[in-house]
Amino acid sequence: MSFTLMLLATIDKEKLAVKLQNQLKEAEIAVGEESANLQQLQLTVQAATKAAQEAQTELKLLQTALQLAQANAANSQQALEGMQRQLGEKEKLVETAKSRVEELNKDLKDCKLELATMRDTAMKAHQFATEAKQAASRSKRRSKRDIRRRDRE
Repeated sequence: MSFTLMLLATIDKEKLAVKLQNQLKEAEIAVGEESANLQQLQLTVQAATKAAQEAQTELKLLQTALQLAQANAANSQQALEGMQRQLGEKEKLVETAKSRVEELNKDLKDCKLELATMRDTAMKAHQFATEAKQAASRSKRRSKRDIRRRDRE
């Protein structure tokens, strides 16, 4: 592979590494946001649970307001179930985001390893090319010297 192609491949790998780092940052931000949302939903679920319990207590205490208390309890229960569904969905989103972060971390690590290997290879190729050029130059000078000696003889 020529030095130029290796250099282009190295640049492409560096671009990929930057892209993966950006994706990793975005995924980590998403995990943070979803974690904060999850905590808020947990508080909301606790509040909804408490509201459902209070509605049940009202139903027992307020026989005169039986119809109203039953509607309140049913609504609170629906809210609780809706929040529990949302909580489950958010937990899945957080797990998915965490998995993506792990995957991006692995991809970034692999990419950096490949990039380091490519840089080493490119440097060695450049060094070999330089040495070959120097050897060719020395050989050319020797040939000219030999020709001059022969011409003198």
